[in-house]
Amino acid sequence: MLLAAGCQAAPAAAPRPTPVVLSIQYTPTVRSLLPRLHDCAGGLKEAGIVVEERLSSRLDSSQADLILRFGEPAEASLTASLLGWDDVVLVVNRSAGMDSISLEQLQALYQKDRLAGPGEFQALTYPAGDDLRAVFDRLLLQGKTVSGSLPVAADAAAMLEMLAASPQAVGFIRASDINESVKRVAITPSEAEIKNQPVLALTRGEPRDALHELVVCLQK
Repeated sequence: MLLAAGCQAAPAAAPRPTPVVLSIQYTPTVRSLLPRLHDCAGGLKEAGIVVEERLSSRLDSSQADLILRFGEPAEASLTASLLGWDDVVLVVNRSAGMDSISLEQLQALYQKDRLAGPGEFQALTYPAGDDLRAVFDRLLLQGKTVSGSLPVAADAAAMLEMLAASPQAVGFIRASDINESVKRVAITPSEAEIKNQPVLALTRGEPRDALHELVVCLQK
């Protein structure tokens, strides 16, 4: 008589988690965060990122899991995680004959396009809708109408290139973006200078799981 050995089906393998893809929008002002962002994303388990650069006026929290930007957001309903602080500084070509400027002169310069006098200076700015420009216009120009004929730099790198090519131009950048081609111009009174503006990560509600891990990594 033959006896059949009992057979038991092998347990089914547990299904692998579906990878999460986090959509991230950032502004040109905080483009320097990209290397850190990709390093942090590389450490995520079962998650990846897609990134898109937008002017702050075109940021859309309904289309992004995470927004990276400079300065306070207009959308107060978002949850903000602080990534750091930075100053906004007025800068000129290193060879330029300007070391300081009064707040009134600065406002006149951006309203009239040029500052009259010896070595007439040309003001430079960023596109309308740029978050760095929004901070500068709000805190330094204080709502005054900016000349529509100002040369526009697409980002800080372009601003530095324009300043390097023109000893008679005045622009502004984040303090962390200063290089050897420019020098800082003091604004008087010193209380008018823009200090300690936030670099923010914005989410819809408290970040969780992979998104939380990513934000925590960016804060380190």
